[in-house]
Amino acid sequence: MKIYIINLTRAVERRERMKKAFALSLWPLEFCDAIDGKLLSDQDLCGLANEGSIYKRYKRMLSPGEVACSASHRTAMGRLLASGESSAIILEDDVVPIPEFYEIVSELESLGLRRTVVKLDTFCTKATTVAIRHRRALGKGFRLLKPVFSQWDARAYWLDRRAASSILKCFPNVSYLADDWGTLGRVVRMRYITPPLALDDESSESQLAAERTMTPSDSRRISVAERILIHIFFLLKKYALILFS
Repeated sequence: MKIYIINLTRAVERRERMKKAFALSLWPLEFCDAIDGKLLSDQDLCGLANEGSIYKRYKRMLSPGEVACSASHRTAMGRLLASGESSAIILEDDVVPIPEFYEIVSELESLGLRRTVVKLDTFCTKATTVAIRHRRALGKGFRLLKPVFSQWDARAYWLDRRAASSILKCFPNVSYLADDWGTLGRVVRMRYITPPLALDDESSESQLAAERTMTPSDSRRISVAERILIHIFFLLKKYALILFS
């Protein structure tokens, strides 16, 4: 297993922070250069994102930063598949592990979970509604639970290669927010560990998190006529880029 850390190449200080935070890691660290949303052209966005599916799902277009963030997570999942490893941990560059991190993840590894994503970050709290079934006690008072409602945040999670393969095959390009586990949970099993194993690094905010500012609920609903016009616009835009590139 490896730990893949998504980090912008210009965020050198944050990369060094992550190296120090995970200096005692039991598994190799591998940094994935995050796609920088500020550098994406319209042609890049058309190549990365399925704009029609995005509008259908969220009734709005994702920002360049959101597209870049989702694409960066997909890159890390691709690294897992290419590595031949059976599982991986994917982190954004704004978390720090608690002392029990490695022991509990080692126990998680021994469970033999398949086509499963396990959230390790701080979004899940005691107030999170969980299913009556699919509860498992881990060591030192930690628990592995199944959420009932969709969850957000993608700062830290474990997944096996079948889960990564399912996500990349079922969603061949960016058509979802990186942390829309409600959508991704349709093709993989979702679980989370409580208390969380990775805490937010409050010393400074990740550029990845800063660019991911909107959720689907922030956008207004659009009419059918508007939706048709939007689809026509993006089809014309796509073909124009192909013709003139």
